Amino acid sequence: MCQGSSRGNHGNRRIVEPQMDEPMEQRNAADLLRPRHERFRETVRESFAAQGLMRTLGASLGLVEPGIVEIAYSADPAFCQQHGFMHAGLATAVLDTACGYAALTLAAAGDDVLTAEFKVNFLRPATQPQFLARGRVIRAGRLLSVVEGDVLGFGHAGGQQDGIIRMQATMALLSREQPGD
Repeated sequence: MCQGSSRGNHGNRRIVEPQMDEPMEQRNAADLLRPRHERFRETVRESFAAQGLMRTLGASLGLVEPGIVEIAYSADPAFCQQHGFMHAGLATAVLDTACGYAALTLAAAGDDVLTAEFKVNFLRPATQPQFLARGRVIRAGRLLSVVEGDVLGFGHAGGQQDGIIRMQATMALLSREQPGD
């Protein structure tokens, strides 16, 4: 504790401390993944349909649930880098899109999302014929949401799925109804 402060009393402000009878993850889990409007699926689908890059890549929107979005895409020689692997920039763009839409499923009606930052780990070269990018919300806030995502590769012998990329990102929520827009 800082010198000169007393627990729960900071001038005119009162700090409300959480009850410690159950872990924070259990107390807030239901609220964290509750959509803030009924049309969240339609909002995501309409926005995805307007994405020129996803259309160019032949990506298709799959699962759209509160806090989770999946986007599938296929290998194409036109999108390979010089060593014959699918380009990491392509996979990162699709995964960033899945993570952004995962955040959008929990945003208020009329809000948009933009990526504020992301960090990726490339786990192995993308040599599979099919890929799935899955974004998941870790914490949904009013201004920022923390998300994580994975790109999985499919189609090698035995039906095995391989982790290709792991991402953690922060999405900024933007209200379209702000004055001055």
